Amino acid sequence: MQHRVSGVLAAISSIDPTTVGTFAVVAAATRYAFGSIALLMIPLLGVTLVGATWVGSSYGCGLQGAIRREFGTVTSLIFFTAVVATAFATLVADLDASAAALARLAHLRCDMRWLIAPLAGAMLLLIRSHAKAPCERVLAGLVGAFFGYCVSACFAHPDWRAVASAALQPVQTVRSDPIDAIAVVGTVLTSYVYVWQSIVAARDAAQAKQPRQTHVEALLGSVCAGAAGFFIIVACGASLSPSMAAVLTSADSAPALLSDSGPFAAAFFASALLASGILAMIVLTSTTTSCILEAFAPIRTTARDVRAHSHGVEAIVLACATAAAMTGIEPMRLLYGSSLAAGLSAPVTIVAFAAIMFRCGRRVRVPSPS
Repeated sequence: MQHRVSGVLAAISSIDPTTVGTFAVVAAATRYAFGSIALLMIPLLGVTLVGATWVGSSYGCGLQGAIRREFGTVTSLIFFTAVVATAFATLVADLDASAAALARLAHLRCDMRWLIAPLAGAMLLLIRSHAKAPCERVLAGLVGAFFGYCVSACFAHPDWRAVASAALQPVQTVRSDPIDAIAVVGTVLTSYVYVWQSIVAARDAAQAKQPRQTHVEALLGSVCAGAAGFFIIVACGASLSPSMAAVLTSADSAPALLSDSGPFAAAFFASALLASGILAMIVLTSTTTSCILEAFAPIRTTARDVRAHSHGVEAIVLACATAAAMTGIEPMRLLYGSSLAAGLSAPVTIVAFAAIMFRCGRRVRVPSPS
């Protein structure tokens, strides 16, 4: 597929339903303060994805496989546990939130858990039907739905002067509420995002795609992700009260976020939430599958080998996530705590990422992103 936008999709997948839930919690408590943090994520996410592209194109495999080759099995298993545990928990929460958004859009009154299994089945069919080009073309069509966050922010009638003032005070925001700052950074800069980017970069390299093109896509995607996060915080900050932060669940996330802003705002927000959920679930499933195969397959396994043996593992991953989501657990209740844990564990995966980039720099010349 010649017109893929893999870097855009990797960055956009960081704004998944669990991220939206975390933004809703902090925005309900602090209004627009964390809009500045969302904007600061643009350069941080961009640099991270460019580095992941470099690693994937240099080693011909994902970050999991590269770490295993360079640092051995023990380090690889530590990295594997951190990435897969986070990705699987996020997949369960996203299945739940996406089913809630679908029920909201379709005005269904049935128990939304009955929508989880069909939704997971549709995700598996989508992945398999586009297995030769990891379904980026289909996912790219969903990126436009993220514009719904901007529209919903406008319908929420925020105080734009307060929004602009908060956007210019990132240092003050971090100092006044460092725990929430860790949660926001952790839920956006999640390990599965740059692991997925390294996997796609390895596939691109096998198809002779220029790394600089993937670099540009990654930077563009980072801008889109940061803008989406900013408008989510604006919409939620204008619509939610502090008392609502403690009661947000997957079942009532979309209607609760914008219940005071009218049906159009809620509809746009739910549409964007569903699109982001579909996008993230496919990325999460593919990332988890690739990590499993790269961690336990022969050490010189390439991205092409992983793709050839991924179908059965993808089905198992989605089946396990579906079973967990249908147990009645409310993943969004645990969202804020899991996001905080992701932020605290991020240094572990980032240190491993930095170490493999250092090793990569000693093996090959750094390609220019321009």
